[in-house]
This record gives sequence, C-alpha cells and structure tokens, in this order.
Amino acid sequence: MTPDGKRIVFRSDRDGEGLFWQAADGSGIAERLSTAEKDTYHSPLGWTPDGKNLGFYVSSPTGGGNVWTLNLDGDHKPKPLVVSSAVLGNIRRISFSPDGQWIAYSSNEESNFSVYVQPYPPTGAKYKISTKGAGDSPVWSHDGKQLVFSSGTGLRFVDVQTKPAFSSSEPKPLPITIELTQGRPYDITQDGKAFLVMQRPAETASSEKVALQINVVLNWFRELQDRVPVK
Repeated sequence: MTPDGKRIVFRSDRDGEGLFWQAADGSGIAERLSTAEKDTYHSPLGWTPDGKNLGFYVSSPTGGGNVWTLNLDGDHKPKPLVVSSAVLGNIRRISFSPDGQWIAYSSNEESNFSVYVQPYPPTGAKYKISTKGAGDSPVWSHDGKQLVFSSGTGLRFVDVQTKPAFSSSEPKPLPITIELTQGRPYDITQDGKAFLVMQRPAETASSEKVALQINVVLNWFRELQDRVPVK
C-alpha cells in the first residue's frame, strides 16, 4: 500500500506478468506499472516515505533476483537499485528508513542470508548488520533508531546511528518467536508500539495440526465494555 493509504500495489499475470496498482477502496481499474521479461516476475517490496519510489523484486531466469525501483513521480522507468555480485545471488525484503535516506535489505552474497544497510540513493557504501549468524526481513523502527530483523524463528534488533556517520550496535534478541514463511512474517505498527507477528497455533490435544489463519476482531472495544462494565 502507498504511504498515504490510497492505493494498493500487487503482482499479477493478467495480460503478461508485472506490477499493477489500484485504488485501495476498489474503485476504478487496475493500472499497469511494470512488465516483467519472459520467465521472470516482479513483486512489490516497499515504498520510500514520500511515496514517489517503489522498490520491487525482479527474479532471474537462472535463480535468485535483485531489487529495482520505479519512480512514480517521474519517468516511470524501472531502474536497478541493489544488484548481487554472486552468480546465483538473491537480494530481497527491503525496508526504507523513515527519513528516506537509507535502505536495509537481506542478501545471500556471503552464502547465508544477512542484513545490510546502504545509503539511498546508493553511494557505494555498505554496512553489514547481522554480523553473527543469519539475518533476513529487516524493518526500521518508526523513529529510525533501531533496525529489526529475523534470525531463524526469532527476532533481533540493533541500535542505529546515521549521523555523523553510520554505526550500529551488536544484535540483541527480542522475546518474540515467528513462523517461517516465504514473505516477511512480522511488521511494526506505525506508532512503533506493537509488533504484528505470524505464529503457528498450538496443536490440539490429539496432535492434530491447526490450519494457519488470520483473525480480524470487529467492535472489540464494545465487547470489552460489555464484559467489563464501567462503574
């Protein structure tokens, strides 16, 4: 979704693989943003805070993929942003910093996936965040002072300082477990007060596995008032 919440970007193979966007309320028609080459696909990853540039994944026919950007306020021409130097390299799951001056991403250029940060637009500088162990799916905190990433079935974070020069602390664990998925299994609310996490439900007494699902609770405050009346 765009930062202003007015449009949703999605991947589709209608009339050829590519990216489309449409009004979030479902009105109007879907407009094509990109067209993928044969045997490849595009997948949306994230927006710059000003909503002018979309970062998206471009797969490779031989495996792996890289991150490109699409300027929606300019020529609308896709341009490479982060490209792996490895033969089967994979750059994925980016996150733009709240001030729009940095980009965090995960890459397997050193065998296991690790988290890196570089200036945006790129200057050639690059900083490795997950210095001990694997790292993936980075997300900036709402104030840009921390960077959270997944490591196995757990989450870790680093304190970040960008001025006068970039620096980060040693990764520290968070008391949160996550479910491993193809996409990013967690997010941080815009006010920075809560995590949204995918977790596998506990198995029943008969050891029967429960299907994964998303539960949306409506009118929860009214139900709370009914259960705990205000005196």
